[in-house]
Amino acid sequence: MSAAQYHDVPSSESIGLLNEEVPRDEKLRLRKKSSYFYLHWLLQVIFFTTSLTFFFAALSLSHSSQKTKECVTLTYFDEHVDNTWEERRFEDSADSIYRGPPNPSVDLAWRSLVNVSQHSITLEQVRAIGAPESSVRFPKRMGGGYMANTAVFHQLHCVNLLWQYTYREYYEPLESLLQEGEEKVHQHLGMKTPKHLKNNPYTSPDHCADIVRQALMCHADTSTLTYSWPKREGDTLKENHSLPRKCRRFDLIMDWFKEREVV
Repeated sequence: MSAAQYHDVPSSESIGLLNEEVPRDEKLRLRKKSSYFYLHWLLQVIFFTTSLTFFFAALSLSHSSQKTKECVTLTYFDEHVDNTWEERRFEDSADSIYRGPPNPSVDLAWRSLVNVSQHSITLEQVRAIGAPESSVRFPKRMGGGYMANTAVFHQLHCVNLLWQYTYREYYEPLESLLQEGEEKVHQHLGMKTPKHLKNNPYTSPDHCADIVRQALMCHADTSTLTYSWPKREGDTLKENHSLPRKCRRFDLIMDWFKEREVV
């Protein structure tokens, strides 16, 4: 194999002399070689600039992804449960299974949302969520560990009780809480009445109402609502709650915690 041959890149002055002394074919060859040289360096510059652009774009996306993760990951267990999201439309229909009047089907639907028992968490998890180490523990015969529940199920329990209270005559014989004294009921549901306002229907908020309020504000839903014109004269504008929005798969969250409940 013959050794590779290298030639000096011609300068602008040498090219000028070649125009007078070098044959036409040789001039063309040298011009092409000079063009290839500059094209080679131009491509190198383009490649370097493009690589640098992609590098900083990837760095920016990584930083943005980290910030998004920090925003979406709201609690310790968000990193462990199935956080699948889906597009949903809220239903605002009188035919909803969660609406009255009370009947066994409605009760079954509500029970299916809140029928999740406490689960056990470790000391490490207690520390991770910022709970006191003096928290209640399960006895050894039940596996030990710290007793825990999940906020969303308690919040739904509160909403269910508030709804039941609007049909108190029906639910009082069925719900033990509603059978307790009036003051006890109001303390739990969020309608605790000061003594001097005992007969006043406008009462101050307490447990259930206030817990739900804080949950709604904590996870503030910024979905936009539009309005529909009333169908009859004298009716008010109707809010449109059925616009698409991103929601967590509640069924997957419930399944994850039910698998870990202490029965």
